[in-house]
Amino acid sequence: MEPTTGKKLLQRIHDDDISALLHESQDLSFHFSALAELLRDAENLDDVTDYEEEIDETIVVFLRKLIGVLPREISGFYDYVFNLLDNHDARIDCPKEVEEPIPTWPWPLVETKDLSSSKSFLSGGFREQSALKFFGYTVGKTNGWPKKKRQEFLSDFIEMELPAIVEKTFPNEYGEPNSTTRLRAVACFLANIASLAIRRNPIANRYAVDDWTSDLNFLRVKYYEGRGLKFQPWPEVEKV
Repeated sequence: MEPTTGKKLLQRIHDDDISALLHESQDLSFHFSALAELLRDAENLDDVTDYEEEIDETIVVFLRKLIGVLPREISGFYDYVFNLLDNHDARIDCPKEVEEPIPTWPWPLVETKDLSSSKSFLSGGFREQSALKFFGYTVGKTNGWPKKKRQEFLSDFIEMELPAIVEKTFPNEYGEPNSTTRLRAVACFLANIASLAIRRNPIANRYAVDDWTSDLNFLRVKYYEGRGLKFQPWPEVEKV
Protein backbone atom coordinates (compact mmCIF):
# COMPACT_ATOMS: atom_id res chain seq x y z
CA MET A 1 0.00 0.00 0.00
CA GLU A 2 1.49 3.29 -1.09
CA PRO A 3 1.79 6.14 1.42
CA THR A 4 -0.80 8.86 1.13
CA THR A 5 0.24 11.94 -0.80
CA GLY A 6 -1.75 14.31 1.40
CA LYS A 7 0.07 17.62 1.72
CA LYS A 8 -1.15 18.25 5.26
CA LEU A 9 0.06 14.80 6.35
CA LEU A 10 3.52 15.38 4.88
CA GLN A 11 3.75 18.69 6.73
CA ARG A 12 3.44 16.78 10.01
CA ILE A 13 6.23 14.32 9.17
CA HIS A 14 9.93 14.94 9.80
CA ASP A 15 12.01 15.47 6.65
CA ASP A 16 14.14 12.36 7.35
CA ASP A 17 10.99 10.23 7.48
CA ILE A 18 9.71 11.77 4.24
CA SER A 19 13.01 10.85 2.55
CA ALA A 20 12.76 7.27 3.83
CA LEU A 21 9.18 6.94 2.55
CA LEU A 22 10.19 8.38 -0.80
CA HIS A 23 12.93 5.76 -1.28
CA GLU A 24 10.46 2.98 -0.47
CA SER A 25 7.69 4.25 -2.73
CA GLN A 26 7.09 3.55 -6.41
CA ASP A 27 4.19 6.03 -6.52
CA LEU A 28 5.29 8.87 -8.79
CA SER A 29 2.66 11.25 -7.43
CA PHE A 30 3.94 10.66 -3.92
CA HIS A 31 7.50 11.35 -5.09
CA PHE A 32 6.49 14.75 -6.42
CA SER A 33 4.50 15.59 -3.28
CA ALA A 34 7.40 14.51 -1.07
CA LEU A 35 9.92 16.54 -3.08
CA ALA A 36 7.67 19.58 -2.90
CA GLU A 37 7.65 19.29 0.89
CA LEU A 38 11.40 18.64 1.19
CA LEU A 39 12.21 21.60 -1.07
CA ARG A 40 9.68 23.96 0.49
CA ASP A 41 12.36 26.34 1.82
CA ALA A 42 14.88 26.01 -1.04
CA GLU A 43 16.31 29.37 -2.09
CA ASN A 44 19.32 28.33 -4.19
CA LEU A 45 20.93 25.37 -5.94
CA ASP A 46 22.81 24.31 -2.81
CA ASP A 47 19.50 23.83 -1.02
CA VAL A 48 18.29 21.66 -3.91
CA THR A 49 21.42 19.49 -4.12
CA ASP A 50 20.96 18.53 -0.46
CA TYR A 51 18.24 16.22 -1.80
CA GLU A 52 20.13 14.88 -4.81
CA GLU A 53 19.41 11.25 -3.89
CA GLU A 54 15.69 11.90 -3.56
CA ILE A 55 15.57 13.70 -6.91
CA ASP A 56 17.58 10.92 -8.57
CA GLU A 57 15.25 8.26 -7.11
CA THR A 58 12.24 10.18 -8.46
CA ILE A 59 13.77 10.18 -11.95
CA VAL A 60 14.36 6.43 -11.69
CA VAL A 61 10.72 5.86 -10.70
CA PHE A 62 9.61 8.05 -13.58
CA LEU A 63 11.70 6.07 -16.08
CA ARG A 64 10.38 2.78 -14.71
CA LYS A 65 6.82 4.03 -15.09
CA LEU A 66 7.55 5.25 -18.59
CA ILE A 67 9.08 1.94 -19.63
CA GLY A 68 6.20 0.12 -18.01
CA VAL A 69 3.65 1.60 -20.41
CA LEU A 70 5.32 -0.17 -23.35
CA PRO A 71 3.81 -3.50 -24.37
CA ARG A 72 7.23 -4.94 -25.08
CA GLU A 73 10.93 -4.04 -25.06
CA ILE A 74 11.72 -1.64 -27.87
CA SER A 75 15.27 -1.25 -29.16
CA GLY A 76 16.64 2.26 -28.87
CA PHE A 77 13.96 3.43 -26.42
CA TYR A 78 16.47 4.27 -23.66
CA ASP A 79 18.56 6.42 -26.02
CA TYR A 80 15.40 8.16 -27.21
CA VAL A 81 14.33 9.03 -23.65
CA PHE A 82 17.78 10.23 -22.60
CA ASN A 83 17.97 12.38 -25.73
CA LEU A 84 14.69 14.01 -24.70
CA LEU A 85 16.09 14.64 -21.23
CA ASP A 86 19.26 16.20 -22.67
CA ASN A 87 17.09 18.67 -24.57
CA HIS A 88 14.60 19.35 -21.80
CA ASP A 89 15.57 23.06 -21.44
CA ALA A 90 14.09 23.81 -24.85
CA ARG A 91 10.86 21.96 -24.00
CA ILE A 92 10.15 23.15 -20.46
CA ASP A 93 9.08 26.70 -19.72
CA CYS A 94 11.34 27.29 -16.72
CA PRO A 95 11.05 30.60 -14.87
CA LYS A 96 13.95 32.90 -15.76
CA GLU A 97 15.90 34.90 -13.24
CA VAL A 98 14.98 38.56 -13.53
CA GLU A 99 17.58 41.13 -12.59
CA GLU A 100 16.38 43.87 -10.29
CA PRO A 101 16.27 47.16 -12.20
CA ILE A 102 18.60 49.83 -10.83
CA PRO A 103 16.41 52.57 -9.33
CA THR A 104 16.65 55.88 -11.15
CA TRP A 105 17.08 59.15 -9.29
CA PRO A 106 13.53 60.46 -8.76
CA TRP A 107 14.18 64.10 -7.83
CA PRO A 108 14.31 66.67 -10.65
CA LEU A 109 17.20 69.08 -10.98
CA VAL A 110 15.87 72.55 -10.04
CA GLU A 111 19.11 74.46 -9.42
CA THR A 112 21.81 74.60 -12.07
CA LYS A 113 24.08 77.45 -10.96
CA ASP A 114 27.59 76.74 -9.67
CA LEU A 115 27.40 75.81 -5.98
CA SER A 116 31.06 74.91 -5.52
CA SER A 117 32.72 78.31 -5.15
CA SER A 118 33.16 78.32 -1.36
CA LYS A 119 35.29 76.05 0.83
CA SER A 120 34.36 72.45 1.43
CA PHE A 121 32.83 71.53 4.77
CA LEU A 122 34.87 68.29 4.62
CA SER A 123 38.23 70.08 4.50
CA GLY A 124 37.87 72.29 7.55
CA GLY A 125 35.88 75.06 5.89
CA PHE A 126 32.16 75.39 5.32
CA ARG A 127 30.04 76.29 2.30
CA GLU A 128 26.51 77.55 2.74
CA GLN A 129 25.29 75.55 -0.25
CA SER A 130 25.35 71.80 -0.73
CA ALA A 131 24.31 69.29 -3.37
CA LEU A 132 20.93 69.14 -1.64
CA LYS A 133 20.17 72.52 -3.20
CA PHE A 134 20.39 71.08 -6.72
CA PHE A 135 17.13 69.24 -6.09
CA GLY A 136 15.20 71.94 -4.27
CA TYR A 137 15.67 70.82 -0.66
CA THR A 138 14.21 73.69 1.35
CA VAL A 139 13.40 74.29 5.01
CA GLY A 140 11.55 76.98 6.94
CA LYS A 141 8.02 78.23 7.48
CA THR A 142 7.36 79.99 4.18
CA ASN A 143 8.55 77.69 1.38
CA GLY A 144 9.97 74.76 3.31
CA TRP A 145 9.23 71.19 2.31
CA PRO A 146 6.98 69.15 4.62
CA LYS A 147 8.83 66.89 7.06
CA LYS A 148 7.82 63.68 5.27
CA LYS A 149 9.08 64.97 1.90
CA ARG A 150 12.38 66.09 3.40
CA GLN A 151 12.90 62.68 5.00
CA GLU A 152 12.06 60.84 1.77
CA PHE A 153 14.51 63.04 -0.12
CA LEU A 154 17.30 62.63 2.43
CA SER A 155 16.80 58.86 2.43
CA ASP A 156 17.14 58.75 -1.35
CA PHE A 157 20.16 61.06 -1.18
CA ILE A 158 21.93 58.75 1.26
CA GLU A 159 20.96 55.45 -0.40
CA MET A 160 20.93 56.05 -4.16
CA GLU A 161 23.40 56.76 -6.95
CA LEU A 162 23.49 60.54 -7.34
CA PRO A 163 23.27 62.35 -10.69
CA ALA A 164 26.59 63.12 -12.36
CA ILE A 165 26.28 66.84 -11.64
CA VAL A 166 26.88 66.16 -7.94
CA GLU A 167 30.27 64.51 -8.47
CA LYS A 168 31.18 67.09 -11.10
CA THR A 169 30.44 69.99 -8.76
CA PHE A 170 31.56 68.40 -5.48
CA PRO A 171 34.24 65.83 -6.46
CA ASN A 172 34.88 63.11 -3.88
CA GLU A 173 32.73 64.77 -1.20
CA TYR A 174 29.68 62.50 -1.11
CA GLY A 175 31.20 59.06 -1.63
CA GLU A 176 29.22 55.93 -2.38
CA PRO A 177 25.57 55.22 -1.53
CA ASN A 178 25.02 54.12 2.08
CA SER A 179 28.53 55.16 3.08
CA THR A 180 29.80 57.00 6.14
CA THR A 181 31.31 59.56 3.76
CA ARG A 182 27.91 60.52 2.37
CA LEU A 183 26.17 60.49 5.74
CA ARG A 184 28.93 62.61 7.28
CA ALA A 185 28.79 65.13 4.43
CA VAL A 186 25.04 65.66 4.72
CA ALA A 187 24.98 65.61 8.53
CA CYS A 188 27.86 68.10 8.81
CA PHE A 189 26.14 70.43 6.37
CA LEU A 190 22.86 70.37 8.30
CA ALA A 191 24.56 70.93 11.65
CA ASN A 192 26.78 73.72 10.31
CA ILE A 193 24.06 75.59 8.42
CA ALA A 194 21.73 75.41 11.44
CA SER A 195 24.50 76.66 13.75
CA LEU A 196 25.27 79.52 11.36
CA ALA A 197 21.59 80.49 11.18
CA ILE A 198 21.40 80.60 15.00
CA ARG A 199 24.46 82.88 15.19
CA ARG A 200 23.03 85.20 12.56
CA ASN A 201 19.49 85.58 13.86
CA PRO A 202 18.04 82.87 16.11
CA ILE A 203 14.56 84.40 16.18
CA ALA A 204 14.11 84.99 12.44
CA ASN A 205 15.63 81.63 11.54
CA ARG A 206 13.96 79.52 14.25
CA TYR A 207 11.67 77.56 11.86
CA ALA A 208 14.51 76.74 9.48
CA VAL A 209 16.73 75.73 12.41
CA ASP A 210 13.98 73.47 13.75
CA ASP A 211 13.72 71.74 10.34
CA TRP A 212 17.49 71.30 9.96
CA THR A 213 17.74 69.96 13.53
CA SER A 214 14.84 67.58 12.91
CA ASP A 215 16.44 66.31 9.70
CA LEU A 216 19.79 65.87 11.42
CA ASN A 217 18.15 63.79 14.13
CA PHE A 218 16.33 61.74 11.48
CA LEU A 219 19.66 60.86 9.83
CA ARG A 220 21.20 60.01 13.20
CA VAL A 221 18.40 57.62 14.16
CA LYS A 222 17.98 55.96 10.74
CA TYR A 223 21.57 55.67 9.53
CA TYR A 224 24.07 56.48 12.27
CA GLU A 225 22.36 54.35 14.93
CA GLY A 226 19.98 52.21 12.87
CA ARG A 227 22.40 51.08 10.17
CA GLY A 228 25.71 51.51 11.92
CA LEU A 229 27.23 54.13 9.60
CA LYS A 230 29.42 55.39 12.42
CA PHE A 231 32.02 58.15 12.46
CA GLN A 232 33.28 60.42 15.23
CA PRO A 233 32.06 62.83 16.32
CA TRP A 234 28.43 63.08 15.27
CA PRO A 235 27.83 66.76 14.36
CA GLU A 236 25.64 68.78 16.69
CA VAL A 237 23.85 72.11 16.23
CA GLU A 238 25.66 74.79 18.27
CA LYS A 239 23.25 76.76 20.43
CA VAL A 240 23.85 80.40 21.32
